[in-house]
Amino acid sequence: MTVSPKMFLLLLLPLTSLAQSHPPTPHPVLTSAAAIQAAKAALTPKYGKSTVESERPYTAQLDRGIWYVSGTPNCPTAKPCGAAEVKISKKDGHIISLNHPK
Repeated sequence: MTVSPKMFLLLLLPLTSLAQSHPPTPHPVLTSAAAIQAAKAALTPKYGKSTVESERPYTAQLDRGIWYVSGTPNCPTAKPCGAAEVKISKKDGHIISLNHPK
């Protein structure tokens, strides 16, 4: 069976989109500043820049190869509120979990 050039391109399109969505090469996260930067980059698309910036300062603590990054709750009213919490692998920088309790 021969495949026409048009059919070849149609078969290739799904592979191209997969390659474009592939995450970047992993890098270790060696400092608390790098962990905070990675956490903010992960939080911004999901919760918005204004929410992420309103929870400064962020803290990062390393425990057994996992960075625990958390924001500071910004509670202008007495109602319960929370702040961002992100767990990041020190070894390769992947996001283990991302949470924003309300």
